[in-house]
Amino acid sequence: MGDFPQQKNGFLPLPEGTGLGIAIDADWVSQNPWNDVGIWASTPGAITPRHQVA
Repeated sequence: MGDFPQQKNGFLPLPEGTGLGIAIDADWVSQNPWNDVGIWASTPGAITPRHQVA
């Protein structure tokens, strides 16, 4: 992991190379796999959008 970029005039500098300019901690990702069960479930009491009504 590198240092967090320093702001210049209130903005973060653009990455100097290709990609997003971020590092991904592969060990953390492997220990915290994505789980989308219920992530798109409606909140109780919320109005369901028309495209979800069957």
